[in-house]
Amino acid sequence: MSKKEAIVTIYETLYKNQEPHYIPIGKALERIQSGKSLEKVLLVREGDKDVKRNLPIVLFSGEFSERKDDKIVNHSGFIVVDFDHVNVDEYRKTLCTDDFVYSCWRSPSGDGVKALVRISHPERHRDHFRALCVYFDKQYGYDVDQSGINESRACFESYDPYICINENSKVFSSMKAEVSNTQERVKASTYTDYQKLNIAASMIRSAEDGEKHHTLIRAAFLCGGYISAGRMEEDEVIRVLMREITKRDIDSEDAALTALRKSLRLKTKSRRRFCWMIWTCRLFHHPMRTLIGLTSWQRVRLNLV
Repeated sequence: MSKKEAIVTIYETLYKNQEPHYIPIGKALERIQSGKSLEKVLLVREGDKDVKRNLPIVLFSGEFSERKDDKIVNHSGFIVVDFDHVNVDEYRKTLCTDDFVYSCWRSPSGDGVKALVRISHPERHRDHFRALCVYFDKQYGYDVDQSGINESRACFESYDPYICINENSKVFSSMKAEVSNTQERVKASTYTDYQKLNIAASMIRSAEDGEKHHTLIRAAFLCGGYISAGRMEEDEVIRVLMREITKRDIDSEDAALTALRKSLRLKTKSRRRFCWMIWTCRLFHHPMRTLIGLTSWQRVRLNLV
């Protein structure tokens, strides 16, 4: 199905979901841009949450006879993903330049972003959705609202005059099958807290010119502590931070990589040394005040053994 032929389902409200209307996906996006529901959306953003229930709802994944997953008639070849309670300007700026994002816009509440992605195998809708969660997490440290996995996911119509539309976006072909609890436990041995990693990445993205190197070091020190605590994988930290710093027009990628690796290892070692000092004090019942001068105390190798 071509992009122009993609058809989506729209209902008058959340409660009037027995009377579907079918419109081209371009028309659905045009409604968001032109503000067909402008007055209601503005009331929602001012705090009137009850009005939200009276907004039209759109099922972007195709034509449905009813608002149920098993009532899909034709899949549109699109999946919508939600990012809730985020820095909207930052997320929208990033997602608008992503190769796979067909469109993205501000949510009706005003503090979220929705993104539309074309998929290669609509019959594997949920496997594509799982893969998209992994993709946005690894690529940007962005958490997708995983409750949106179902085919009949409904989106309240929003208003965004700056909606991004990229008709030349790439088709997303990756898939991730559902895994059992046993498989999840096996994978849990390697872990990266992408929410924390994204804080470090944001530091680099917002660094002033002339402060990029210093900010990279600070971001590396932040991550080094999490690596020591088992909250991040070193290779993944290097991949993400190098991706961000190379976007900032730096003089030498090799120099940045060297500085990053040294800073990570220095922080990792310092954390381990600190933990060793704490353990030593406890082992020999030494007063905690000795932590202030513990380095010199260490040099005489405790003289207590």
